Amino acid sequence: MSTIKSSSEHLVLNADGAGKDIKFQANGVEKASISSAGALTIGSMNWSSVSRGNSVSQSIPASTVTVLVQDTSFYDTLSEMDAAGRFTATAAGTYHITVNILGLAVAWSANNEPDIEIKVNGTTKVFNRQPFQAAVTTRFGRSMSGSVKLAANDYVEVTLNTPVAFSTQAGTQFCNISIDRTA
Repeated sequence: MSTIKSSSEHLVLNADGAGKDIKFQANGVEKASISSAGALTIGSMNWSSVSRGNSVSQSIPASTVTVLVQDTSFYDTLSEMDAAGRFTATAAGTYHITVNILGLAVAWSANNEPDIEIKVNGTTKVFNRQPFQAAVTTRFGRSMSGSVKLAANDYVEVTLNTPVAFSTQAGTQFCNISIDRTA
């Protein structure tokens, strides 16, 4: 048995050079790796886990389908989501998606609502409509979640469509999305 140990300082593993990965093997068989981009792959478990938020307010125009932008990455294990809000699956599977949105104060008529949709390859798969019961001028929060089956290279976007223009609250704790492969 061999041991690599550092008792007094951090242990640094460095795959020096562009595109070089750190590989973990047992009996000559790769068990895990860390890519030069930082993606961790454990054996055949190539699991997606993404969490992004929006650090700035996003303007949502009236009567226009608008992709929810997520400019700040908390983590993205396989580098599958871009800052424009598009997630592209690297592997087939079932993915669970959770979305949280906080809108700034705006006047809403009774039965108006912001529609939130999870779209796969441009087609709505999960839909959330929560109409206001009476006319209000208020900030509003909406959350939704759902699971979708994706093939490798399918893409997911979260869109908003509303009869009233509004802006989202700036801050990653207010507007965020997480996507996790579950099967």
